[in-house]
Amino acid sequence: MGRFRFDFDKGLEAIIYIAARIPDPTFHHISKVLYFADLDHLANYGRFVAGDRYIAMEYGPVPSNVHNIMRAGRGAREFVDQKEAIKNSISVPGRYTVHPLRESRNSIFSRSDLECIDRSIAKYGRKSFGQLVDESHDAAWRATSEGQEMSLLEIARMMEHTEEVLEHLEIADERAA
Repeated sequence: MGRFRFDFDKGLEAIIYIAARIPDPTFHHISKVLYFADLDHLANYGRFVAGDRYIAMEYGPVPSNVHNIMRAGRGAREFVDQKEAIKNSISVPGRYTVHPLRESRNSIFSRSDLECIDRSIAKYGRKSFGQLVDESHDAAWRATSEGQEMSLLEIARMMEHTEEVLEHLEIADERAA
């Protein structure tokens, strides 16, 4: 397998949900809260919340599609087909601060999605930029060249129950790679 399928609606709702609940709803903070929620969800339920892929960037992992949705919120050309949905959901008046324009549709999330996002918000939502950088520069990030997609294998290797996660993801045979 090696990858999940991105769910645009869950990605957009995750941005809205997180932005409404943290004091500094910047691209960076939203991205890191979602990253840690995804690590938690992968370890406990075998998947990421919205199925995004993470890119290793200078300041830590960046959820590629979620980042592009936020960029589209400030006028970038990503997700052109969903432009109206984004425009009616978030505003990015400056460069990086996201303002939700409506309440999140929580019914799109599973109970486990919300549980992991809420835990991540509680643990990481008030941390500083530097603290989030330090904590997200983990083994999976360090194993990836800047600008490259982080491997699910490397992310799974950080889990307490690595073998079970690898078997669930059907990438156990990639371990030798």
